[in-house]
This record gives sequence, C-alpha cells and structure tokens, in this order.
Amino acid sequence: MGVAVLGSPHGRLVISRTTGRLSMRYLAFLLLGVVSASSVGCGNPCGDEAGKTTCGYCDKDVATSSNSHAGKCRYCGANTNCSGDVCGDALMCESKVSLYVPKSTFHDGSAPKTSGASTVPPVTQVTPLVNSMTVGSTVHWTVHWNVNITVTALLFEVTQFNGYYELPVTADESNTGTLDVPMAEADAAPGETGCLGTMTCWKEAPAGTTTADGTMALVGAGGDVGQSMGGIGFNLDIPSYSQSGSTGGGSSCAAAATCCTTSGGIQVVGITCPVGSCPNGTRTGYDAAYNVDQCSCGC
Repeated sequence: MGVAVLGSPHGRLVISRTTGRLSMRYLAFLLLGVVSASSVGCGNPCGDEAGKTTCGYCDKDVATSSNSHAGKCRYCGANTNCSGDVCGDALMCESKVSLYVPKSTFHDGSAPKTSGASTVPPVTQVTPLVNSMTVGSTVHWTVHWNVNITVTALLFEVTQFNGYYELPVTADESNTGTLDVPMAEADAAPGETGCLGTMTCWKEAPAGTTTADGTMALVGAGGDVGQSMGGIGFNLDIPSYSQSGSTGGGSSCAAAATCCTTSGGIQVVGITCPVGSCPNGTRTGYDAAYNVDQCSCGC
C-alpha cells in the first residue's frame, strides 16, 4: 500500500494511496484545528478603557469594506453616552444628564390610570405646555384644577423615560387647586437632600433624547386617579461632540495636528481637547473647570 505524507507545522497528514482514507489520528487532529480556528475572532473584541465609554465594535469586513471604521473599536469620553451607528461618521458622544423633580419619587413603568367615574378632578390647565432646558437650568410648570376634593399627589409620566414622577401635594396646594412642578437638568444625579430621603427623584436621559413628552394626572386621598392631561413636554439641550476618530484610541482632536509646533520659540508639550478626543494614548488628565481632557503632545 502506497502512502502520501503531507507535512504541516503541527504534524503530518497521512493519506493511503490505495484507499484514499485518512489516518484516524490525523483526521481527529485536523477536525480539532478547524473547530479551534472557527472560534477565533467571535464576539465583540473591544475592552473597556480607563476614562472612556465603549461605544462598540464596527464589524464590517476590513478587506472588502471602504468604511474607515471597519474592524475597529470606538470610544467616547467618560461620563458620556454613545449615540448613533458605531460604524458611521455621525457617531456622537453625549454628556450624561439627569432630569429630576425635587422632593418627588421616580417610578419605572406606566403611571396608574383613571378607571371608571373617578371622583378626583382632572387637570384643567398646565402652563407652559412645553419648556426648554439646558444643563444647570430649572424649569417650572404651573398645574391648575378645580377645587372640589382632596388631592394628595401629581403623576408626571414621561414617554421617553418609560416611567413617571410622583410629586406629593400639600393640603394648602390641594385647597388652592394650584401646584408648581419644577424640573432641573444636571450633569450629576442629586443627592438624598434633593429627593425624599433615599428615594430616587431623577432619571438619566436616554442617549439621543432631544425632546420629551408626557402627561399629568392627579391622585386623590384613596389612591383614585383623575383624568390625565397630555401634550406636556420639554426640549433638552445635551452637550455633545462628534466621535470623529476611527482607531481604537477613540476620537481625534483637530488641535493635535499642530500640537508640536512652536510658539515664540517655546515648544508646546500639551493641549486640551473635547472629552474623549485625545489622540490614542495621549490623555493625561481631566480639567473639570472647563470640561476638557488634557493631552500630551508626545513630541
């Protein structure tokens, strides 16, 4: 019986010339190699990096795709959300902001609704219907209802938040039929003093949210809910910047292109860039006063 021997870096493949059958031990070795090779590269290869938010991995084929982000991990700065297509040039890095109603409690899920003939008065007026917000600002809605029964709470449901704020109504507010509903936008969640003890009165705005709409309804002493009023909302101005880089190091800062030039004979050794956009491996710190990253020039 003739035998052909095919060499390989890991062993030899033996085939019988007369039967064409593979030697069983090499067949097993070959199959093991195929299985092992098939598992390489599976899943998301992007690891978390200090001071960055992982947006994800662009899984387009590097060999066949003209996309400059193909086969690369993309990151935003710390305390930001990634918004958009991880393979797209329009991927944005948005600052995380929290919306909170002081002294309220935020609940996940749909707010209780009126059932049957409720004895609780409906909301008759809300002014203004729409507010515009920026980080650090507080807006107010004034809610009115006809005084004919005790009101103990107001429910403010926000569609985009998949939940609602429950704000207690005092006896004086119930008797006057008027309630001030404040809402603040901040880059950090309030502490216990801003809520009811340890209860949560805030909700982080989902990435990509620029507008929100909701309804308000009143709750009576027995827990009965009155007819809600819709068309109430607010516009959000969330600081963001483009994740314009295409490498595993995250975004690129335009100033980095001339980072090593001299000014008056003094060589520049450091620059500041938008959060998360220092060239790969050059981030040295964060300047909280100006909300920028500090980067070394590496000249």
